[in-house]
Amino acid sequence: MKPAQKSFYPLQWGLLLLGVFFGVLTMIVFQSVAIGFATLVVFIVAGMTWRRDMPPILPFCLAFQWISAVAGTVFFRVYGYFPGGGDTTGLELMIWMSSLGFLALGVGVRVGFSTFAKSFYKLLARPAPEIDPKRLFMLILGLYLVSFIFEIAPTAIWFGGAQIIYNLLDFRFVFLIMLGLVAISNPSAKKYLWMAALIVILVQLLTGFSRFKEVFFAILLIAIFQWRPWVGSKYQKSLNAKIVMLGVPGAAFILGCGLLWTGGLKMAWRDVTWASGASQSPIEILAQFSSVLGKAVANFELAHAIDELVQRLASGSMYFSYVLRNVPEITPFESGALLYRAIVNATVPRFLFPEKTNLGGDSWLVRKYTGLNVSGDESGTSVGLGYMPEFFIDYGVLGILILSFAYAFLLIVLMRILAASSRDKFIFIGMSYSLLSAFFMTFDASFAKILAGAMQRTIIFSALAVIFYPTIFAWLTKAKKQ
Repeated sequence: MKPAQKSFYPLQWGLLLLGVFFGVLTMIVFQSVAIGFATLVVFIVAGMTWRRDMPPILPFCLAFQWISAVAGTVFFRVYGYFPGGGDTTGLELMIWMSSLGFLALGVGVRVGFSTFAKSFYKLLARPAPEIDPKRLFMLILGLYLVSFIFEIAPTAIWFGGAQIIYNLLDFRFVFLIMLGLVAISNPSAKKYLWMAALIVILVQLLTGFSRFKEVFFAILLIAIFQWRPWVGSKYQKSLNAKIVMLGVPGAAFILGCGLLWTGGLKMAWRDVTWASGASQSPIEILAQFSSVLGKAVANFELAHAIDELVQRLASGSMYFSYVLRNVPEITPFESGALLYRAIVNATVPRFLFPEKTNLGGDSWLVRKYTGLNVSGDESGTSVGLGYMPEFFIDYGVLGILILSFAYAFLLIVLMRILAASSRDKFIFIGMSYSLLSAFFMTFDASFAKILAGAMQRTIIFSALAVIFYPTIFAWLTKAKKQ
C-alpha cells in the first residue's frame, strides 16, 4: 500500500477555518458584511497558493494587493473619512468586486500549478545546490558596486531599450534571494546576507524611490519559508516559535519604516537625490542620508504618517469604486479595447519598432472612467487606475472573473518558462520572486504595463539563466567541489 501523498498546499484547510473565524469577527467589528467576506477571501486565497516547496511569494503578493484594496475602507470605518478624500458610497461594492477578483486569481494560480505540476515538482524536489556563500556575496558586491562607480541612466543609454537595461539591472537582485536561501541551511551565510542586503538598500536609496522595501520583504519571506507548522518534529516546533518571535517584530519594523518613509522621509530624501544630479557622487549623496533621516525622525507625526501611507495604498480602491458607478451608466463598456491595447503593447517590441506609441502615464484612464480631474503627463505625474477596474471596464463582472483568472494563469506559465531555463531551484525561486514582486504586487497598476513588463522580464531572465548562469553556477560551487 502506497503512503498518502503529502499535499503541496498544507495550510489551505487551516487557513480556511481561520478565515471563517476572522471573517465573522471583522464583520462584527466593522459592521460590514463586505469587509467580513474580504477577510475570509484573503485567508482562502493564501491557503490556496501557499506551497510547501516554495517561499510564500504568491500569497504574500496577493495579501499585499488585498491590503491596498481594503485598507481605505477599513480606515474610513475607523476614522470616518477616506484618506485623500472622495465619495465613499461605492466602497462596499468595490470590496465585493475585488474579493471576487482575488478568488479568481487564486483559482488561476492553482490551475496553473496543476497544469504544470510535474515540471515544477521535478525542479523543486531537487536537493539544494551547494553554493559557496562567500563567492555569492562577492558576486552581489561586484554587480551592485557598478551603481556606485557609474551613473546608469537606461533611458539616456538606449531609450528604445530602456526596459531591457532595467531588467538586466534587476537580475542582480536574484542573487540576493539565492543568498537568503543558502543561509537557511548554512548559518555562516547569514553574515554575508546582512552585508549584501545593506549594499542593495544603499543602491536602491540612490533612486529616491522606495524599492529598498523589496529587500525587507525578501528577507521576511525567506524567514517565513522556514515556518512549517505542518511538520510536527520538536526541532521544527522550536524553529516555528523562533520565527514567530522574530517575524512579528520584523514585520513591525517594516511597517515602521513604511510609516517613516511616507510620513516625511520620502519627499525630503527625493529632494536630495533628484536635485543632486551629476553634481555629486553616490557616496556624497548617501553621506547626507543620516542628516535627512534625523530630521524626518524629529518631525515625525504618527497620525500624519498613517494617513499618508493608507492614502498611498488605497487610492486605487477609491478609483475602482468610481469606475463601478460610472461604467456602464455614464461611460459604456469597452468590449475588450483596453485588453487589446495591453496585448499590442506586450507583443510589439519597441527596440524593433521604435515608432511604437508610448503608453505614457495612466492618468487619462482615471480621468475618463472615474470622472475625476487628476494630475497627468502635463505635470509629470501618472496616477494608476488598476488592472481590475480595467477588466471591469472591458467586460463587467465577467471581465473581473475571467481576466483575473487568465492573468494569474499567465503568471504561472511565465514561471514555468523560468523553471525550464533554471539550472537549480535557487535561481528559479530568485527569478520568480523578481517577476512576481514587480508584476503581481500592485493593485493600481495598468494591465498594459504589467503584461508587457512580465513577459519581457521572463524572456530576458530566461536568456540570462541559460546563457550566463551555468558558468556562474560552476564558479559558485567550485570551492564546494574541491
